[in-house]
Amino acid sequence: MKRKNMLIILVLLIFFSIGTQAFGENNDNNQIYFLSINRLAFEDFQEVSNLKFLGEEGSLGLMNTRGTNGYYGSESFLTINSSSKAYANDLSVEFVYSESTDEIINESINSIYKLNENNGYSPKIGYLGNELKNNSKRSALFADNTLDEENLLYSGLIGMDSNGIISEGIIDNLTIKDANYPFKKKMDYKKLLSESINSNADFKIIDIGDLERLYRYGNNYSEDEYLQKRKNILNDIDIFIEELLKNVDFKKSTLIITSPNATDTIIDKNKLSPILFYGREIPKGELLSNTTNRNGIIANIDLAPTILNLLGIDSTGSIGKIVSFDDDIDKSIEEKIIEKNKIYTVSSVRYKSLLYYGICSIIILVLILLVKIARIRLSMNFKNIMRILLEMILLMPTLYLITSIFQPTNSRNYIGLILLLLVVSIIVLYVLRRINMNKKLLIFSSFNIIILLLDLILKGQISQFSVLSHDPIIGARYYGMGNEMVGILLASIAILLKQLKILGINKNVNILILMTGLFFIASPKLGANVGGSLALLVTLIFYFLLEKEIEIDIKKILIIAVTGIAILGIIAIIDIKFNTNTTHLGNTILSIKDEGLSLIIQIIFRKLLMNIKLIGRSFWTFVLLTSLLVFSGGIYYNEIYDSDLLKVTIAIIIGALAGFLLNDSGLILSAFCMNLLAAEHILMGSEKIEEK
Repeated sequence: MKRKNMLIILVLLIFFSIGTQAFGENNDNNQIYFLSINRLAFEDFQEVSNLKFLGEEGSLGLMNTRGTNGYYGSESFLTINSSSKAYANDLSVEFVYSESTDEIINESINSIYKLNENNGYSPKIGYLGNELKNNSKRSALFADNTLDEENLLYSGLIGMDSNGIISEGIIDNLTIKDANYPFKKKMDYKKLLSESINSNADFKIIDIGDLERLYRYGNNYSEDEYLQKRKNILNDIDIFIEELLKNVDFKKSTLIITSPNATDTIIDKNKLSPILFYGREIPKGELLSNTTNRNGIIANIDLAPTILNLLGIDSTGSIGKIVSFDDDIDKSIEEKIIEKNKIYTVSSVRYKSLLYYGICSIIILVLILLVKIARIRLSMNFKNIMRILLEMILLMPTLYLITSIFQPTNSRNYIGLILLLLVVSIIVLYVLRRINMNKKLLIFSSFNIIILLLDLILKGQISQFSVLSHDPIIGARYYGMGNEMVGILLASIAILLKQLKILGINKNVNILILMTGLFFIASPKLGANVGGSLALLVTLIFYFLLEKEIEIDIKKILIIAVTGIAILGIIAIIDIKFNTNTTHLGNTILSIKDEGLSLIIQIIFRKLLMNIKLIGRSFWTFVLLTSLLVFSGGIYYNEIYDSDLLKVTIAIIIGALAGFLLNDSGLILSAFCMNLLAAEHILMGSEKIEEK
């Protein structure tokens, strides 16, 4: 009898064990649940209970969502699954379910390749999907983003391979009718949960489309109605996440939640979207990525290598970096929101701040040139005003750097801070108006050089909230010295070299200063700005030739070109062999190795095209042309100009123009450099004429 009872108990245990596994059959495996909630805002992690729990217990940060052209639409989704920035449009998204193979296939995959034929980033389409397939891992898509008649299955672009194939999934009948929801549809959350957790796939893309439907239907609601509908949807999502956490063991699996597109602009105009990692081996802490080199911010191209790494797959072949997690940094969600607002503030005031600086510089320089041409005699008061205005052209970039220290959290604070610094600077310059100009320029240039190089060593900690620094939202460059600051550095070095010449310092010291600047800008450990390095290298070579009075001919120009290429090659080798965080230069060389020399032509074409676009529509074109005009006029109308100082000026001008030609946004570098030099040149000339 006892044996019979024991047998019954054993059978019951086996039965209930099987029953338990039926709902989460593969929960013991290392699976990744990728929750795509398009238009999710960072603030939602503060308001929605289960999102808040995950944000406090996992690693929550910000993600740059930019594809090739923008932050919205299908290209952001495709870029997640590509080796670099990619482009797609609605016509290239046509996923269908194949009954014969149970696969999901994008029938418009060929149009994606056509759209990316001239993509200078040369992305490998379906990179993540291919690596999963090559390592016997299965991907699955659970999505139903039907609007009226169209089904925008953007999330399929995240998991497909290079043939447009996803291993399994469901792409219809995951919504139910509900008149209270946009397009009278809402997700069938019970079915979505059941289907996704019962899947044996290793990488599961779960697309919750309700917020996207609301965003597209938003014009049909008042603001209050919109916010209430959004609150209702977030409540549904909250319940879904709660059930997901109950039914999946995230000690063994990983949960990723993000909005692949920029967030809902009605809630937050910041184009950085939230990104959360939670579960297996994910600590409570801060996201880190060598792509951005900035705590708490990653790029969408980092997701593919990170997902592969979480599944134990090698991730070579992508320019994205594996995301790591720093459990020593424990910021609250509120603190992270404040950080996000600081980034947005700088980004939102960036263009106008630099525009007004450029316009004021043009007006000041042109007025002063006209005074010189007309040979108008000015009173001492007017001369002092002119001098202060020119000094403000030199000082303004420094003030932009100082604002970063105060980290303004909104536009109003930023504007108030800038106005205060302007007033204080003008008062100080007026009080110090009788101090010798050479001393002022020596102090100014030395301070700028020290602060810029120190900022480079500290990985942008000084300038990170300055309009002159990198903008994580734009995402063109995240670390190293940007072109704006390279232009300021180049001009500051030129001014310092002139002052050292006036003081009679050995000319070899000037060469050493140029070499030091080149070392910092070219160093792979510090970000290696290639265009800036070439600008400084050309300056160094031409300054050396002019100082040694060596005649410049075609042969020497060719030697300079070969030398430049050789130095770049050496920097690239150091970058690839010894730098764990490979820079753009190292990544480019590796890409050329994989894809051939045709990539060089694509890169050159892209850089030329970018400069042509900037020349045609950027106000920096007018700043550069005005500076060159004033510079030329200053030399012509200046009765006394030291020919020895002219050597420095010529070398710097050639270097600045080289930076313009050899950089995809070199116009900004050249314009900043020449603008500062034009102001300094007029100040120096006026000082000499008065001394005479």
